[in-house]
Amino acid sequence: MRGIEGLIEQKEAELESSGIFDNTRRVYNKYVDLAVQGDIEALKRALFLWWFDFAEPSFLTGLHQLDGWEVLEQLEALASTNKLDKELKWMLPYYYSITDYYFDAVLENEGQALRKFLDENKNTSLPCKDLLSASLEGRGQMADYWLSILS
Repeated sequence: MRGIEGLIEQKEAELESSGIFDNTRRVYNKYVDLAVQGDIEALKRALFLWWFDFAEPSFLTGLHQLDGWEVLEQLEALASTNKLDKELKWMLPYYYSITDYYFDAVLENEGQALRKFLDENKNTSLPCKDLLSASLEGRGQMADYWLSILS
């Protein structure tokens, strides 16, 4: 996204025409495919990309109109069986704290277990910086984001 000049609309048009949005969507979809097969790391990365897509402008992220339903279905399945792992238990409330309006709209008639989890854990704090730094190394854009908010 760096090096693209112009107004927001021009930057978005350039990202679209150059295939950046399509490329990041393909990466996202591969994470989703793996997540549906039970890969929890892929689910975390897909969740991050889906959340980042609506949390930040597309001309800054290269993400545009990612479909999050399969991610939400996987999270709902984990929440309904009390199988959200330790990282998801602090990632989800953080994402919710930034974009509660979006989660509330998307989960209005869906995801009862996930909604309940978010409601009950919305004040969860992040683990300590040292723990996060050690566990996030080498985990792509998701790690870059988390490490940036810790510094």
